[in-house]
Amino acid sequence: MVSQRIHVDRARSIDNVRYIVGYPNPSLVDVDSRFDQLRSLGVEYIVLEGGSSIGGLRVLGKGYRSVVILVEAGGRLAAAKIRRADSTRDSLVYEARMLRLANTVSVGPILYGFTDDVILMEYVCGSNILEWISHEDDVSRIHGMVRILLEQAYRLDRMGLDHGELSRAERHILVRSSDEPVIIDFESASVDRKPRNLTSIAQYVAFRIPYITGRRIVEADRVRLIDDLRRYKQSISDESFYRILEDLKLTR
Repeated sequence: MVSQRIHVDRARSIDNVRYIVGYPNPSLVDVDSRFDQLRSLGVEYIVLEGGSSIGGLRVLGKGYRSVVILVEAGGRLAAAKIRRADSTRDSLVYEARMLRLANTVSVGPILYGFTDDVILMEYVCGSNILEWISHEDDVSRIHGMVRILLEQAYRLDRMGLDHGELSRAERHILVRSSDEPVIIDFESASVDRKPRNLTSIAQYVAFRIPYITGRRIVEADRVRLIDDLRRYKQSISDESFYRILEDLKLTR
């Protein structure tokens, strides 16, 4: 059985690990180049842990365009996002730049570095937002988390960066044990379209979560909220933002 913590240089010679790094078809890419990129970012160990599996080995995640693995770099755990061999995107550089922009307003995992095929970033240990809410009985904690999330979305809106996929928040938001939400996956983000981060999150918590779980976590008048969200989209401002918080009864 393969060790769960493998030095990156040794990992080069392990077929199952090479399969992960070149997933789903290592013959389509230069796998050794990808190991070189991991090393150039300071990755010393690959840690085979996580909630997904590739070739019988554990990874943090597996998406349509990338695989995310747990690594050690500079003596700390980090997440390495590796471009899939069959990805329709030529590189991960654009996504890394979008994440770097988000970081300037304290949103998203901290970006440590990137190459064409790898993004090295902060490892976020947490549950997806839907799982976290489903297992949390303290409504005040839920409200606190949602308010922080709306504030993050508002900061992205103010800077003109649209995440693009927050209407499916369970795929793109993790919540730490400290109740802090973290928006992840900026591969579809853009500064060239009108941002809709806050409107997506507000509608998700007010309408989508009750539909999925049968549990209402915020109280809001549907007509009033939709009307105020429309006004917010027309004029993104502190005033229109706080009106949304009032609609959701999240003011302090």
